[in-house]
Amino acid sequence: MAGDDLTRAGQRPARVGEGLLRDTGFVPTFALEPSLWTALERALEMVERDVHATGITGTLRLVIPDWDVGGQAWVEFRGTHHGNGIRPIAGSRHQLPPGRHEPRPLA
Repeated sequence: MAGDDLTRAGQRPARVGEGLLRDTGFVPTFALEPSLWTALERALEMVERDVHATGITGTLRLVIPDWDVGGQAWVEFRGTHHGNGIRPIAGSRHQLPPGRHEPRPLA
């Protein structure tokens, strides 16, 4: 991005920063953006209520296992997890850059 682009009238620094992050394909982690974890915890609370309504007992919880080098969240139930993990961006309302194929954000 040329210097003139950064100083164009009407562009705020936050908008420029968002553009740079988007253009470089940056996706935040749970450590950098704790609200993403919080959003997933709220969603899991709803799932847990539904599970309990069916008569299944036990606690669901979000964990990041030591063996997951990608830093994804996993839902743990009765000491085990299934699936492919949940990427941090799943807890966001923001769209991913074009060409990225992570799961769609929660509404």
